[in-house]
Amino acid sequence: MKKKLVSFIAALSLMLTLIPSVSAAYSDYIGTYQTPNSDGTGYATLSILTCNESSIKVDFKRIKNDVESYVYTFSDGTVTRNTAYVPFHAVMTSNSSEFDGTMTIELGGLVKVSILSNRGTELYTGTLPKISDGSETTVVTPEPDDDPEPDVVMSTDLSIVLNGTKLDFSDTAKPTIIDNFTYVPLRSVFSGMGINVYWDEYQKNDLLREQFITCSKNNVIIQFSRTFNESGYNVWTLKKWTELMTSETGYESLDITTLQPVIINDRSYVPLRIISEALGAAVEWIDETRTVTIDCDTYNAYWYPTETIGAMEDFSSADARAYIPDDYSEVVPLATPYFAPSSKFYLFDAVDMYGKVQLRIFYGGYIDVLPVTARVSDDPLAGSVPHTMPELSSEESDPSTEATDTADEVQNTAEPTESPEVKESEQTTEDGKTVYTFDLTDYVNNLNQQ
Repeated sequence: MKKKLVSFIAALSLMLTLIPSVSAAYSDYIGTYQTPNSDGTGYATLSILTCNESSIKVDFKRIKNDVESYVYTFSDGTVTRNTAYVPFHAVMTSNSSEFDGTMTIELGGLVKVSILSNRGTELYTGTLPKISDGSETTVVTPEPDDDPEPDVVMSTDLSIVLNGTKLDFSDTAKPTIIDNFTYVPLRSVFSGMGINVYWDEYQKNDLLREQFITCSKNNVIIQFSRTFNESGYNVWTLKKWTELMTSETGYESLDITTLQPVIINDRSYVPLRIISEALGAAVEWIDETRTVTIDCDTYNAYWYPTETIGAMEDFSSADARAYIPDDYSEVVPLATPYFAPSSKFYLFDAVDMYGKVQLRIFYGGYIDVLPVTARVSDDPLAGSVPHTMPELSSEESDPSTEATDTADEVQNTAEPTESPEVKESEQTTEDGKTVYTFDLTDYVNNLNQQ
């Protein structure tokens, strides 16, 4: 019995000695975290006030042009396996609207912060390095950053082999490992695979801007996209089209929740495997030599050199608008550019001499005119478009042209062809006005047959 008691006490003593070490590890997370240096227009700062294996207290601010976009009030959070969940109440400073949500913090040397409202809107996502351990009275404030970059050390021993040839990378643009996935600088690998890569950014509306990373090869297009405003960046999404344009809805959504593109040293890095396999490449990791092998067909029917890619990226809505002649009026650009495997497109609503049309302009200045089809309705006033009746020429207006009176005149005994009827309908509106509409179907069909 005495031996058992001694063993129990020894085991209990061992457990008690382990507890302080766990608390000490979590206490290391206490401190201030902030986005690294950037252009000085905005930054995020997170203060972890207390932290242990089960609970956490935090404060967070998101500053944009010296203005705090949201005022957050955080409740005590919970910690489970190095991931903290902290409820909050937020007030938007611009219009005082209020809502609740949850902040998720992945604890580590770099903390990963994601702020999601209960309505499903992602308010912020970023990776923040630690700038203070919490014991200092003075906090070092680096230049703020609008789009936080992860503090990633480039992998010097990582190799990429494409179709048997090892690729060379510059010292500032090497492939790297992030969360056990290989990320590569966007163009350095995909250009060798015969893939066109476009970067695009534009103002979607008064509040939102949008960024695109579009990759195309033959008839396949994959496109990353994300929106951002003064509150920060939303997550990237990835869509894939086959033999369609990115303006079409027939796409496949690919899950990249854990494989988000990142910006490192002002370069776009993307997860190699998901992009390569989506465009028909076989990718394999060889652990012994830390090598990624890529086997693929490099042929692309629409491949463009770097200079052309750059010109297409710079092809703006204003450039496209310059190709529209004065024959078109009421020209309104559609905000979103889109891609086909062969080019970059813009759409404009306009009016020509016959009515409403849509103009499609692609890089190089080509213009497609797409007619706007009128909607058929039983109501003669619904969706009716005023038409100007075409004037008849002098010959058409006088079909009774006299024939020459000669002895050998040949009489045409065939039945005369009747002109197609233009059907007119009349309706009086409630205010007493008379409205006329015209059905030109038979008239147009007859012209087409001629």
